[in-house]
Amino acid sequence: MGAHLCPKCGENTIYFDGICHSCSQRQRRNEILNLSADEVEAMILKIAERIDEIEKWDEICNDFWALFSLLDIHDPRIARAAAAKQIYYPPELYFGAPDDVKDALITKLNSLEDNSKNVLNHLLCALAWQGGEQTAELFYELYKNPRPWRKKLYVGTEFYAKIGGWAFDETGERKSLVFDKCLTAVRVKDGKRASQSANLNSNQSADEPVQIGEPTGQECEFCGCEILDMLRLKASDPRLAFLNLKHDAIFRCCPTCVGSVMYFCKCGADGEL
Repeated sequence: MGAHLCPKCGENTIYFDGICHSCSQRQRRNEILNLSADEVEAMILKIAERIDEIEKWDEICNDFWALFSLLDIHDPRIARAAAAKQIYYPPELYFGAPDDVKDALITKLNSLEDNSKNVLNHLLCALAWQGGEQTAELFYELYKNPRPWRKKLYVGTEFYAKIGGWAFDETGERKSLVFDKCLTAVRVKDGKRASQSANLNSNQSADEPVQIGEPTGQECEFCGCEILDMLRLKASDPRLAFLNLKHDAIFRCCPTCVGSVMYFCKCGADGEL
């Protein structure tokens, strides 16, 4: 089939029957956000019953991420099913998991002597996402008194903790790495973007506190695509004070390679590359 505009949005060019990826994702999002309580319950039960299919990155995986990311659902039945099947990836399966699941993860961790098939990595990430007080105590103990398998890992438990959004210092005192406040960027009719929470209008000018998707004129060293400043944050704007920025933050990447190679973004302490 030849090139034609998406029949739903009339903006994006596609080469197949149906609708473009953006419209498809928007449609899926709306479907999830409008699920009834009974439909959500049915989806949770389906995921728990077929949890061993999550590694196929297909229906069950997509359903899990839909509930987790759009509805903030991390049901203990899913975590229990995953632990029973010894499935530890993705670690988000264990976010806020109950104590019995945490105990099962720790028991498995204590039984391991090496990092065969990355099980140690996955377990430590899963525990980090569980994030309970006993988990924090365990991570600190492993930090102070590493086990022999620590040599099989690239980093210690103090780094794994950060995957779950928390950290601890030399004394074991825990702190959260997650902001209590966040701003949502939304697309508005004139093509500009704004922050829904703080009403930060962005004309993509240098004076605006938030700038999104600005071209840099530089080419990616891997694919030749133009590098973008995906996000620029102005430290001096009082509405962004909760971020505690010492300098303007610039997050720069190649939009093509960001999801396909180990080349994500570069940002120095001063906000520049």
